[in-house]
Amino acid sequence: LVQNLTDVATFNVAVDKQVSGDSSLEPTLDAIYLTASPDNKLNINWRAGADKTMIVFTDEYAQSNNMAVSLSDGGVSGLTPTIAAEMAISAGMRVYVFADNISAHTFIPIETAGGFISDVHASMTKMEEELDSIIDICK
Repeated sequence: LVQNLTDVATFNVAVDKQVSGDSSLEPTLDAIYLTASPDNKLNINWRAGADKTMIVFTDEYAQSNNMAVSLSDGGVSGLTPTIAAEMAISAGMRVYVFADNISAHTFIPIETAGGFISDVHASMTKMEEELDSIIDICK
């Protein structure tokens, strides 16, 4: 976690400081799972009654950094899009994914978490409209 929940100006400063790395590993599934996890391993400062929403931007396939998760039947599995979606659903967290058209299909189970999948390469106008619709839902 680089920046906890905060005001827009502080968030923008934190995002502007980020640089891309040389790795193609983007553990988006880990981010979704950990953000929704009831044990709050990321120490996210959710306010009571928060309308939990996550927006993911990626040009990669849905990936995990080989994160192992406990299953309800007592077993252990590698993190999959379905398991990440189930965690988001159990947390009442909507997940919206802006992904490359080539990899978007790997996020299909995430749509069950109340969000949608959209083209990360869409026009600025289309992306702005979709982001505005997410904000309207959260109001």
